[in-house]
Amino acid sequence: CYAHPLLSHSASSSQRGEGRQMLPSSFAAAASSSSSSSSAEKKATPTSETLDRCRRYKEAAFKDKRVSFLMKMLAVYGCPVQQHDFVHCIEFPKELKANGGFRIKDDDTVDIVLGSNVIKSEKETTRILRHELIHALDHCKYDVDWSDPKQKACSEIRAASLSGDCDYITELAR
Repeated sequence: CYAHPLLSHSASSSQRGEGRQMLPSSFAAAASSSSSSSSAEKKATPTSETLDRCRRYKEAAFKDKRVSFLMKMLAVYGCPVQQHDFVHCIEFPKELKANGGFRIKDDDTVDIVLGSNVIKSEKETTRILRHELIHALDHCKYDVDWSDPKQKACSEIRAASLSGDCDYITELAR
């Protein structure tokens, strides 16, 4: 969850994440339109290739034990989500310096988006998905007030430490 100006979104209530850094709601149209395309639209374009690759990486990530555990925990805490409805591959604008994100949409539903043109591997996709699922779990279980910097920082620390972001090898690669 990289704090970037393009991620700013003003919500009407603190419950919906007033001041929360998230993807603009205009990305909702991109996510829904990218998930359904006819065979005529599936030409070999960089966008369709990156979306297809992202979807393959996403499917592989859902086989990860920690990702499966986090999905089960969402259901345990009363936030049942289905992987196909909850995680979307979309193309991120070039100026957006992020590879994925947890977002609270205008209708108070939540989802996770993966930057199809940014993600480079299955391993990276799995790590991003773990990170964002921890935010989703925090949002569901603890009703995080995303406008409170302390609550937001706590969720970021949990997500970084539990997702593998703070892994020794990951840090060396940065």
